[in-house]
Amino acid sequence: MQASGSGRGSTWNSGFTGRPIITITPLTPSERALIEAAAAAEVTRSLAEFNAENVKALKLLRADERIKVLRFNDALIRTFGKLSKEVLADTAAKDPLTRKVYDSYMGFLAGVMDWGELSETGYRDTRRLALG
Repeated sequence: MQASGSGRGSTWNSGFTGRPIITITPLTPSERALIEAAAAAEVTRSLAEFNAENVKALKLLRADERIKVLRFNDALIRTFGKLSKEVLADTAAKDPLTRKVYDSYMGFLAGVMDWGELSETGYRDTRRLALG
């Protein structure tokens, strides 16, 4: 399969016949905005659905006397974290693009964890305190 394009679209040709098998026309700005809005709405809907279904699933697990829902202990979490950091750092050292992604992710992670303490954790703790 070969691709060709003029900046106004792309055509994918069969490697066997050379005839077009698919032509992709670029999106207009309004089409692009529509798809972006639909994708954002779907992410929001999916997150809400997963949260609602997880609440139901957790209730079922807790209702079963044979099941104990436990948190991993801190030592195990620290060990997983240490090993994860090593694997990510080793992987990032292999090429410049992976390093760039790794550095960006690690910078974002530090900030989002700080924000999460104020937003998600703060909201949950406040709700739990206020509503019992």
